[in-house]
Amino acid sequence: FWFDFHSPWCYLASTRIGAIAARHGAIVRWRPLQLARLIDAIDGRRVLDGNPAFVRWYKQDLQDWAALYGVR
Repeated sequence: FWFDFHSPWCYLASTRIGAIAARHGAIVRWRPLQLARLIDAIDGRRVLDGNPAFVRWYKQDLQDWAALYGVR
């Protein structure tokens, strides 16, 4: 499981990955990465640098998923 300590999406996934792996008889190998470096390496876009409407949607979407999973 590749994760970035700074990514709220990785945090959400980390709350579920153990149960998913257990259901499939898999072992989770935790692998940290620096997502910002990866984004730079592939000339990607940083989410919060998007237009204001996209940033509002992004933040609301994150809150909606967190509420669905029962994560604060």
